[in-house]
Amino acid sequence: MDGIPDTVVARGKRTIQSPYGIIKIDGGLKEPLKKNMPSHISEDSIVKWIFADNLRDFLKAFDPMRHGEINYERPLLAGSDMQIPGRSPEDNPLLYLLQHVPYKLADGGAQKWDEIKERVADNMIEKAAYFMPNLTPDNILFRVVDSPLDMERHSPNSMVDGDACGLGFHLFQFGGMRPTPELSNYAVPNVEGLYLSGPFMHPGGGVFSIGRPVAIKMFDDMGIDFDKVVAQ
Repeated sequence: MDGIPDTVVARGKRTIQSPYGIIKIDGGLKEPLKKNMPSHISEDSIVKWIFADNLRDFLKAFDPMRHGEINYERPLLAGSDMQIPGRSPEDNPLLYLLQHVPYKLADGGAQKWDEIKERVADNMIEKAAYFMPNLTPDNILFRVVDSPLDMERHSPNSMVDGDACGLGFHLFQFGGMRPTPELSNYAVPNVEGLYLSGPFMHPGGGVFSIGRPVAIKMFDDMGIDFDKVVAQ
């Protein structure tokens, strides 16, 4: 696009992806999940489940990803159930479960995900049942599995190489430097009316209302009182 300073383009090209992707299960449940958790943690928390009781074993869980392999024995899992009215038949609880995995597999590359994603999802559920005993096939009404390859297909411009966060969360592209210092204010310098919104912007991937700061920036540029509008 004409008008963008060369330095902005050059620094943008130097941004790097996350060193991992995620495979995600969304589903519906017959009953809420029972969780083996300490009493001080709320039952409705979104939790990361760790198959290790010391730092050394935890760090070893990352090793397969470095080699394009899936960790079936000690998967890096996160998730729980949640209650969102209108999103499931008869307002049943929803299941949300993910695992950190490589995008490019050593055996078959990224395209291999189409063949193995359901099997990986089965293993995720089986392993997570250690922490949530009633996460069993008979408690799951339905499920949808999205691999890193699926995520790239859904959003090829934002989730390059299946990166659900758009970019890695390295300190040099985090906060006010995400994705770069010149682009961190949700707008492209020297190009009027071109704004940026997506997981590659602060605060990153996930359900963070990423469109809100972009809308505030646009309203400010147009001289519109954002707080007054949203109050209506």
